Amino acid sequence: MKVSTLEKIGNNAFTSSKIKSISIPSTVTEVGESVFKNCVDLQTVEWKAGYATIPTSTFENCKNLTSFTIEDNIKTIGMKAFASSGLQSIIIPSTIETISSQAFKDCTSMTTMTYPNKGTIEYSNDIFENCMKLETIEISGVGSIPNYSSEKQPWYSVRQYLTTVNFGVDINGVGDYAFYGCSALKNIDLTKIKSIGTESFRQTGIELLHIPTTMETINSKAFGNCKQLKKVEYPPNKVNSDPTMLEESTNIEEFIIYGIGEIVSYEQDKQPWASVRNSIKKITINEGITIIGSYSFASMTVIKSITLPSSVTKVKNNAFEGCNEVTLVELSSVEIIETKAFASLSKLNSIFIPTSVHTIGTGAFRDCTALEDITIPKTVTSIGASVFYNCAFARLEYTSDFTNVSNNNDNYLTYIYNIYI
Repeated sequence: MKVSTLEKIGNNAFTSSKIKSISIPSTVTEVGESVFKNCVDLQTVEWKAGYATIPTSTFENCKNLTSFTIEDNIKTIGMKAFASSGLQSIIIPSTIETISSQAFKDCTSMTTMTYPNKGTIEYSNDIFENCMKLETIEISGVGSIPNYSSEKQPWYSVRQYLTTVNFGVDINGVGDYAFYGCSALKNIDLTKIKSIGTESFRQTGIELLHIPTTMETINSKAFGNCKQLKKVEYPPNKVNSDPTMLEESTNIEEFIIYGIGEIVSYEQDKQPWASVRNSIKKITINEGITIIGSYSFASMTVIKSITLPSSVTKVKNNAFEGCNEVTLVELSSVEIIETKAFASLSKLNSIFIPTSVHTIGTGAFRDCTALEDITIPKTVTSIGASVFYNCAFARLEYTSDFTNVSNNNDNYLTYIYNIYI
């Protein structure tokens, strides 16, 4: 049906009719409620009406209406406007100002939805209620997704179904609580994201978390209580990450540091992974990393081994101190081991110091109470005080004359009873 001079369509004008298609011209300036309600044969609609609202129940129960273009002149989508329709997807334009209650309720064929990055839209929590196949949403627009609350987001009523969130090319941030509680959400690409708000992805189903090198800020509990999270890939460069960013995500099996250059130094208890350091099972440091920063992995009490790639030349102060379950340390091409770098590895039984090492700092291996066997190569020319303090040695072998050791200090031999030179 096509009408070119129509100005007004009244309430229930075509309700329950057999109409299959209709084109509404720009001459229409007023549209009533329930105009096409229960038009189960309606398949095609061209909506050019010069009216800024799609009224209440306009297309409710239009089972064969699988697509609809919301024009840019539309400001309001009324209550149940598309409820129980056959829509498979919908793009909500940035011109929308209000989306009323249950606007898309029971659209059980809807699988994708595009929502504008606009914090001023008035919406109800139930606009997508019972859209059980709505698994993918895309956020369009520019800038950062606005802050929400844990109990109110536009997709709140379907957050248990969402599996994928796609960010438009100009989206660069995610606001507070944006996807909080999206328990099925597994797929996110943060490549272009620079900031993540408080609890943005808390209680989601993410399994792999990749933090890009361009990330600038991650706020508290952003990925907290993500029980499906198994692997984290984190850059070595400085990201302003809150120490609680992973709080209660206690099933992380592998934490990977990737990229090139130095892992930045942290204060103890201020590392981005501090809140879960007692549950991370494995640390992997990829080739390309050159320096392990101070306190980077201190007090990680579950990891069993430390393997450094050949690109690492320096391990800074306290980097692995207190990793008391570690039984294996492989240093590869390390040159400098700083103060207390491997202190208090209470289960470490032996260690091989490679010929690349020339400096061992004060207390580097102190309180490694199970350490019984170590060989120090002749390349080592500087040893600090108390390097092996409180180590229960059965064998320590030094392959060169002690006079070759600069900064010689007898304290580094304290409590060593069997020395082989």
